[in-house]
Amino acid sequence: MTNENLIAYLDRANGQPGELLLFIRPLTDSVHWAKAWAQAPEPDTTSAMNGYSLYLIRNPEQYVGIVVAMGESDLHWLVLPAHRRQRYLSTALREVILPHLLQDRQTQQVSISKNFGEEEFEASEWVARAAGFVRESVGEHDGENQVTMRFTPVDWEALPVFDGRNQPLSEEELLQLRYQFVYHANCLRVLGAEINARLGDTDFTAQLNNLASQVHSLGIKTEDSNWSLKGRE
Repeated sequence: MTNENLIAYLDRANGQPGELLLFIRPLTDSVHWAKAWAQAPEPDTTSAMNGYSLYLIRNPEQYVGIVVAMGESDLHWLVLPAHRRQRYLSTALREVILPHLLQDRQTQQVSISKNFGEEEFEASEWVARAAGFVRESVGEHDGENQVTMRFTPVDWEALPVFDGRNQPLSEEELLQLRYQFVYHANCLRVLGAEINARLGDTDFTAQLNNLASQVHSLGIKTEDSNWSLKGRE
């Protein structure tokens, strides 16, 4: 992921309009987890859209940094130039992001390329060391001269656990979600009818109709879950 992509996600998180989809869940006041997509799903694609898991780092006014988790093998990160050298990134990694990542993995690796200049390389390696990463290897990979570093906690029991903060849906947001569930349920029913008419596969059609009913009922379940959350506040 390029720096331009990272900045685009930061801009979107800070309220700028665009096609990027972001669903944000606060972990702490200064670090928020998010699921992100470059664009909304379209009807003419055959590829699954898994999106990215990322972390947004904020000061009291805005989001100033971003870390994208590329699985256990790498992290991509960026802090806006005006907010660098203030330890936003190293602190967020050490105190929140790495403990949160290690809730579903045993270790985390990061690769730092030297191809973007010595100054940027040294800054990124300093951040990684300050967060607790240690050098594992130095070498060439895909034409890049890079250093691979790994973080493995010394004391697993000392790691904090972050579940995130629930955020109830507004009436308008809830209504829009209900519309989406009904729409996709109806799409499944239409698909079932087409398959039955063209292929005569009644078993497959029955499966699609059953799935449509389940999707439809999930809209009601979403409303129940939202009211239950509001009742606990």
